[in-house]
Amino acid sequence: ERYGRMTAEERGRGADTVQRDRHGRRLETLEAFMANQRGDAAAEREKLEWGSGRVQRESRAEREAEEAREAQKPLARYVDDRDLNARLEKRTRWGDPMAGLVSAS
Repeated sequence: ERYGRMTAEERGRGADTVQRDRHGRRLETLEAFMANQRGDAAAEREKLEWGSGRVQRESRAEREAEEAREAQKPLARYVDDRDLNARLEKRTRWGDPMAGLVSAS
């Protein structure tokens, strides 16, 4: 009932859109809003870069190189695939009773 008595201006029709940052503060112009967005993206990339250590980056690079080598191989695997056999032999398995008794050659 009260809403029906309000004029269009009181309801907000035709009002400008209010842009706010992530902290709820009002941004005066769209340029400031866009600059803030670009700054957040750069800060996020920097945060992600600092969030991972040297070992993780090296590990990721090794994994990507291994995946590139695997992509060059044929899809079908056979018994005499030396790379696959070596990788499976190196894998440690939890609860393997023979793991400590048999030496890897």
